[in-house]
Amino acid sequence: MCDWISVKDRMPPSDERVLIYAWDWPKTQTEQIGIAVYWQDDEEWYADGYIYDVTHWQPLPDPPEDSNE
Repeated sequence: MCDWISVKDRMPPSDERVLIYAWDWPKTQTEQIGIAVYWQDDEEWYADGYIYDVTHWQPLPDPPEDSNE
């Protein structure tokens, strides 16, 4: 896995799914780690609803080499 990247340092590429850490997750309003998309044009995060207070993100790992098992 990669190191966490602060949103204060840089944002991920637009429309790319990334792993995020957020304080205000849809439906639970709690801190969570999950997969989301950042839309640069709207400056919004989305994963089954808009996500707020994202503090860190990192690229997703590569899938397993043999994912047909």
